[in-house]
Formats: sequence, C-alpha cells, structure tokens
Amino acid sequence: MPCAHTCRTPTGVIDSLRMGFETLAGQPLLLLPPLLLDLLLWIGPRLSIRTFAAPAVEGLVSAMGAPNPQTPAVAQALGDIEGTLEYVAAHFNALSMLITAPLGVPSLIGRLAPEVTPEGVTPAVWELGSIWVALLAMVALALVGLLIGAAYLGMMANQVRHGALHGRALLRLLPRHWANLSGLALIMLSSLLVVATPFLCLASFLGMVSPLLAFVVLTVGLSVGLWTIVFLLFAAHTMLLKDRSLFTAIGESARVVQLNVASTIMLLLVIGLVYLGTSEIFHLVTPDSWLMVVGLAAHAFVATALFVATFVYYQDRYRHYQEFFAYLAASKQISSAGGQRGREG
Repeated sequence: MPCAHTCRTPTGVIDSLRMGFETLAGQPLLLLPPLLLDLLLWIGPRLSIRTFAAPAVEGLVSAMGAPNPQTPAVAQALGDIEGTLEYVAAHFNALSMLITAPLGVPSLIGRLAPEVTPEGVTPAVWELGSIWVALLAMVALALVGLLIGAAYLGMMANQVRHGALHGRALLRLLPRHWANLSGLALIMLSSLLVVATPFLCLASFLGMVSPLLAFVVLTVGLSVGLWTIVFLLFAAHTMLLKDRSLFTAIGESARVVQLNVASTIMLLLVIGLVYLGTSEIFHLVTPDSWLMVVGLAAHAFVATALFVATFVYYQDRYRHYQEFFAYLAASKQISSAGGQRGREG
C-alpha cells in the first residue's frame, strides 16, 4: 500500500498563494484590521517617549565616548549613533505596540510616526513622562495588539476552514486564543533570547581577535534563530485551525514543518519577497497626501492575502501530515499481522 495511493498530493506554494488572494477577494472584511491600524498610526493621536528618552540617549552616548580619547572616526561614529537614537526617540509612537505581526496585525506605517501628515491634520501628541509609565503602557498595548491579532487571525482561520467568519464562535473562543497567542509570543521571544545570548557573547569575544570570525558566528546565530521561529511560527495556525492547546500546537507545528521543510522555506521566502517588494511600492506615496489611503488599502490587501495563504498552505499540509502518519500506522499494523501469521505457520 504505497503512500502515493492513500496520501493526496498537498497544495503547492503557488497554489496556496493564489487561493489566499481568492479567499480574501470573497471576504473583504478581513482587510479592516490592518487598514484601521495604519489609519490610527498615520493620522491618529501619538504616544511619545521623547520626554525621558532624549536625555537617556544623550547620557548613553556620553558614556560610550567617555573612557577613551575620541579620534575623528570615533567621534563621527558616535555622532551617527546619537543622531539615529535621537530620531527614534523623537518619532517612536508607543501606539505602534499594537503591531504584533507575524502573530497579529501588520502595518505599513510602522513604529515611527510620519514626520508629515495631510493638510489640515495635526495629530495630538501625548507624552509618556517616565520610563515606567512607558513600559507599562507598551506592555498593555502589546497585549491589546495580541487580542486584536487573535481576532484577525481567527477570522482568517474560520474563512479558510469553514468558508465563513462565524463571528459568534470566534468571539466565544477569542479569550482562549488570545491567551495561547500571548503565550506563544512569550515563548518565541524567550527562545530568541536563549539562542541569541551565547552567540552574541561569543561574537563579542571573537571580535577582538577576528571580525571575520565574529561575523561567521553572528551569521550562524541568526540562522539558528530563524530556524527556531520557523518551527514555532505555525503553532498559531494549529491553535486557530484545529483549536489545539499551546504546547500541543507547538509540537504539531514542528512535526508538520519537519515533514515539509523545503516547501515551507520556499513559501516564507516568496511571501517575504512579495511583501517587501510591494511595501516599497506603497511607500512611494508620501504621508502628506490623502492618496496614502490607497497605499494603506493596497498594503492591507496584499498583507492579508499573504497571511491567508499561510493558513491555506498549513491546513493542507496538516491534512497531508495526518494521512502520512495514518499510512505509517497502517503499514506497521500490516507488518505486525504478517509477522504474527508467519510465526503461527
């Protein structure tokens, strides 16, 4: 009983992408979360950290340059670092913590508030006066972002699985999905920290001996970190499509990815290239023009369609995974029965 006779061929990468766009075209409500989030970050109020961040940046740069006499090259490097940090401190919008992709809603605007807005629009700026207030606000906003993300991804999962949003069922399961998604985000961040720390320490040590060796170590560390994320990433799909618990979803996600490593990498590469390429096009519209709404809507469409494609891909690969292991179990039973009859004969 060959597996080819009992296991249906899984959907390919290109077909998954095509079906993702087709599914979204049939349910345009899925566009709303990323579009509304980008509108908020574009012309909505802003939570600024400039009050305490600007002095902190100045003190940090002073401390970095204090131990040794500054050569012109060092002074230039410190000036560049200071300029970058000051820009981030001045333009970072704490409301951007609502962006939780890939476990939630994506954004074209990003975490730095645009320097310009359309004529007649002057967003209110609310200052976060201390680092503790800012940290508390950002953690709370990240949790709210994961809640919105659980609803957003849950809508996609229902549309792919059932062909409809099923709003009541979505709301009923939302607290559980929110808790699981928050746990998965914590596990992913912790895993990255555990993986990155030894590589960063080793690279820092080797950097004093050979910058090339340090670069190699950092590259290896980045590869290990990316592999960790790939194996964890589809746990969200398992939780939402199959209503699994957090750790069961992580285990099943890892097994499905392990069985489909090449196609999964190809899918993520194609999605990354399409997303980055189209985002560059959408950024051609400057944020001081109302035409930016068109760019935001187009980004919402492409980003959501790519997200939906991952659910289409994973649902079919999960089906193939179940069929494959059912085939292995059946083959084992046939082999055991044959051996039993041989012993009896």
